[in-house]
Amino acid sequence: MKKIIISLLLITSFSVTTQAQKTTNLDIENSVVNWSGSYTFGFGGHEGTVKIKSGELIKEDGKITGGVFVMDMNTIVNTDGEYSQDLVDHLKNEDFFDVKNHPTAKFEITKVKYHDPNNTKFIDDIYLRITGDLTIKNITHNIWYEAEINAENTKLEAKLKIDRTLWEVNFKSKSFGAKLKDGIISDAIEFRIVLKLN
Repeated sequence: MKKIIISLLLITSFSVTTQAQKTTNLDIENSVVNWSGSYTFGFGGHEGTVKIKSGELIKEDGKITGGVFVMDMNTIVNTDGEYSQDLVDHLKNEDFFDVKNHPTAKFEITKVKYHDPNNTKFIDDIYLRITGDLTIKNITHNIWYEAEINAENTKLEAKLKIDRTLWEVNFKSKSFGAKLKDGIISDAIEFRIVLKLN
């Protein structure tokens, strides 16, 4: 009898946990990663987008606790004026993201902390500090960034910068011997992520 009661308690506990946890697929048609890069010692640069291939967010009691999204690196384009196929081809080759051998990149959430950076006490559920593993060119590093989700829990936005050389994107990096006259490109790449939830 005791074993039966314990089993029932375990089943009930699992059922409650399962009901509290919900997986929400991303609206990939309206989700996007915006990128921008610039010269270290000069004006100008480039910006563009990469499309989301797939993704989901895990929620517990209405709050995001995990998730993953995959970027389709074949969809890289520049949006800083006139479209340049030469630039896109260069970004896809071995100098940058080697898309032929690494067609996707991925971010997997490992930790989420809700907080209130402005001390308002009324909107602490809107701001998040997200920690996770970013994989580019089959190289993974743990990063964190600040994010914001709207009150309706339908759109999450975030801004972050990474050091591209950590993922072996070394073209014209000062850290790898590029000279000023060659037009050094900043090691920092900025991303603005927009995730729409279904």
